[in-house]
Amino acid sequence: EGAAAMVRVHMTLVVQGVQYAWEVSHLLHTFLHLHSDLDVPLSVTKVLLLCKCIEMLKAMEATFHRKAGTLGNLQSLICDHINYNIILLLEPLKKKLKENQ
Repeated sequence: EGAAAMVRVHMTLVVQGVQYAWEVSHLLHTFLHLHSDLDVPLSVTKVLLLCKCIEMLKAMEATFHRKAGTLGNLQSLICDHINYNIILLLEPLKKKLKENQ
């Protein structure tokens, strides 16, 4: 259970990290495209906030690259964990199919 819990935590963190990076990137692109399409000038405050968003994205990217070795080592464990969960989900269906035959 300890290894499975560790894999589950790491898997959750990786997925959340990718989701957060996508959300920040999407927000940044949407904001810039809206300002461009509407011809609305950016204030200094907004430019500074955009710079902070870019800094966050770069920090997320650096963290991902820094942890790439760990993620590579966990990749097979994560795949095994996902496969195990799929088997658990399909087992009742398999039993039901055998009963109906």
